[in-house]
Amino acid sequence: IDFVLPANGWLADKLVLTAPKNFEMQLPFMDANAPGSCIDRTLLLPLGVAVLEPEATRSAICMAEVMTLPARDFGRALQSGDLCRLLIRLRNPESPPPPEYNYWKLEHVAGSGSKEVQSS
Repeated sequence: IDFVLPANGWLADKLVLTAPKNFEMQLPFMDANAPGSCIDRTLLLPLGVAVLEPEATRSAICMAEVMTLPARDFGRALQSGDLCRLLIRLRNPESPPPPEYNYWKLEHVAGSGSKEVQSS
């Protein structure tokens, strides 16, 4: 997943990635929204954050098709306009979602609770 944030991503912020219906971001043997509940993922860009892996995404939590990545472990802010790349090791579902649900959505939630939304 490649994305560019519309505003700086500060350490108090979080990124909420929602996959299309039937895609599972949560490990089947883990409780929802529990530490360690997400499938394998790696932040590849920006390089300043990628060098911190696996710590940069260790605090991610998942529930069904939703992954929440707190930015506190990124080590630095994500700059608006910088290309970010997240590698997610997931499998295609047995049946595709209906067209109206076949999209990915990334929400940038500021520490204050306001949202900057980017969808693709």
